[in-house]
Amino acid sequence: MERIKWTLWHGQSDKSLTKLEQLMTTVTDSKKRSKLKELYDYLKNNQAYLVNYEERRQAAQTYTSTVRG
Repeated sequence: MERIKWTLWHGQSDKSLTKLEQLMTTVTDSKKRSKLKELYDYLKNNQAYLVNYEERRQAAQTYTSTVRG
């Protein structure tokens, strides 16, 4: 799961979806598999809107909603 988050953070949504799909095939618990499927569907349906957070960070653009004081 950490690799999936890393690839999402770095704007590699295709790779993230592939890894998530592979993970779903190895999970035997139906509730967990269902949650993974929901995540997969959400990411797939919103792929065009996913933000490359690493790219934004490097460009000194806002990439988080955390307020620093």
